[in-house]
Amino acid sequence: MNDMLNSAQKSNLGDGLIKEYWPSWTDYLSKTDDTKFLELINKFLLRQDYDGMMRAAEEHFYSYPNKAEGLIKLYVHATVELGNRDIAQYFLNMYFKLVNRCAVAHEEFSNLPMVVASNWFTSRVGEFVDQTAAVKRLIQTGKLKEKPLLCIGGNETISNSAFFAYATEAFEVITNKDDFTRFSPGMQLRPLRMNFFYHSDRICDHSSPFLCKLDPELERLNIEKTCFNLDPDTIERSLLFLRDYDLNKGDNFVVLHLRAEGYCDYNHHKNRNTEIVSYLPAIRDLLDKGFKIVRIGHKKMPKIEAMTGLIDLTYVDRPDEVDIYLCAMARFYFGSGSGPYSLANCFGTPSLLTGHFPTDFQRPNVLAQFARVFSTRTGKKIPFKDISNSAIRGISSPNALRLNGLRYEHPSQTDIREAANDMLDFIDDGEVKKVNIEHKKEFLANNFHGNMCMQNIEEF
Repeated sequence: MNDMLNSAQKSNLGDGLIKEYWPSWTDYLSKTDDTKFLELINKFLLRQDYDGMMRAAEEHFYSYPNKAEGLIKLYVHATVELGNRDIAQYFLNMYFKLVNRCAVAHEEFSNLPMVVASNWFTSRVGEFVDQTAAVKRLIQTGKLKEKPLLCIGGNETISNSAFFAYATEAFEVITNKDDFTRFSPGMQLRPLRMNFFYHSDRICDHSSPFLCKLDPELERLNIEKTCFNLDPDTIERSLLFLRDYDLNKGDNFVVLHLRAEGYCDYNHHKNRNTEIVSYLPAIRDLLDKGFKIVRIGHKKMPKIEAMTGLIDLTYVDRPDEVDIYLCAMARFYFGSGSGPYSLANCFGTPSLLTGHFPTDFQRPNVLAQFARVFSTRTGKKIPFKDISNSAIRGISSPNALRLNGLRYEHPSQTDIREAANDMLDFIDDGEVKKVNIEHKKEFLANNFHGNMCMQNIEEF
């Protein structure tokens, strides 16, 4: 498979869009039929002929570049079903090659404003924040020359309406119905495609890993690492609400978010859900050390026992500004690499991410506690660096793990408790940060960029 990837990357197949025109409309309809194409791809998958699958995809999409969004479906399938990051990246590279060529054609309409092609990303807080941050970073690094228009027609699901105050740093937000009608055709004529972002051939990916990979470029250009800063209105509205819960300006608190069923319950996200009982000792430790802990999330989350200093807002209706404020002002974020984490990270708050599947990239200002992974055949633990150097790096989908003979193990109470202690040391620039710096060369040599807890370093 690697030989095929290497040869395909050197191939001239995609160097010029195929200039054949099909002899009839019926022939065109047949050859561009999504169902028939997916049936062809499935035949390759059943035979586990991934090289054949990629060759078929090349022939299809270079012939019909207007169908490039289909490559994203193949990218998703390669990650959540096959568990192969290399194949997924291959499809993504092909996608960027095609959409970048299409962008050249769209420049013929440069007298028109660029318009966000789909505002689906506003429906999930993590996507809303990360994708807004990605667009802002493309503007800051000079890859985008203008703010694109984000047309909001009124029928969208908006995950956090208060975040629009910060989205205006990346977009011209259009909410007037007449303006929406006037500018929305730009979604076809001069679109900005979302979800996956391109800075260069080396820095291109889905929004979250894209932000990881872009960090050295921000450093080179001396661009502020904190993407967003709280505005006075967010602070005022949040403090007015939080004072009824005995949380005031200047209080030392941790924001806690533990992913659970009830929100975005696709099967491939199952291993990201947490077991709240595993966190109780660490929560008590932090409370004993004088922190207040504010838990945020949705109303379907499991209840947690009452403790002095623990403020559980998961069952409380609250202004959207509150979650932004809490994630931005906490001493650190604690829990899942889920939506609220994106708020914390983009507002500059240090984060402790727990139960992460071994991966190759973590964002700056993050300490990761990685889960253990075992072979289902031998029962033996797989070393972290074996996974970070493999095609399944960063993929925790149950189907993908099953196909690859792997088993994910949720962190124990002891694991979480030790990770929380590591984080307290990490944010004070103590031994944990020092040891991570000392291991940086070894990490990079094994395809890992980031910081990890002490136990993970010992088992690396």
